Amino acid sequence: MPGPLDPCRMLSVGAVAFTRRALAGRTLDGLPGRRHRGPAATSEALMVAKRFPYVCAGILCLALAFDFNASVAAAQSGAEPVTIGLGYALMSNGDWYTGDYRYVPMNWTYAGNLFAAAGRALGTQHFVGFAGPGTDGVAAYAITQGGDWYEFGTFHGNIPTIAGRSLGADEFVDIGYDPNFRTWFAITRAGDLFASYRCAAGWCFFGNIFAGSTPALSETWGSVKARHR
Repeated sequence: MPGPLDPCRMLSVGAVAFTRRALAGRTLDGLPGRRHRGPAATSEALMVAKRFPYVCAGILCLALAFDFNASVAAAQSGAEPVTIGLGYALMSNGDWYTGDYRYVPMNWTYAGNLFAAAGRALGTQHFVGFAGPGTDGVAAYAITQGGDWYEFGTFHGNIPTIAGRSLGADEFVDIGYDPNFRTWFAITRAGDLFASYRCAAGWCFFGNIFAGSTPALSETWGSVKARHR
């Protein structure tokens, strides 16, 4: 909300109060009684009309100030949603919320921060993915763009470092979970794939999804007929 010294707020409040006084229907001598008529009434009406743009400007300033302060608050919180499920939500800054799914709409409660719960500072890292059931003895993990691997309350290490790889300028974009094999997968923007499948270290490099691709062969209809004659 606008601060106490916000000039837009001061302008709008003053303009509205000033217009209210002008519309109060005062007599020429300032005492209650018969309203203005004739030239005096016309003059006052013109004055009110002239003040109207100032009222509009004040209202506009209020709207702009509110929008600006709301944008700043959102930017400072860093609360960009990363994942959502039935009863939980994770934000990019690590804030964790739980919801009571017995009610519609759900009642959401702040439940802590993944970075703080693991005893680590936010720094330049932010969460980009979350996967895993988090029930029946199977964990749920979240990763940052730099590959830092978290469980709520625990920092498990850095995925590329565990896998013996250098991330360089690349960054992670998502993590997934396969319930059939109880395996987690994480992928970078450049296509490097990491997985926990049959990996004693925890994470292993599973290749690059683009490097092993084979381009499709382009043929004309004439060459296909010639080959099969």
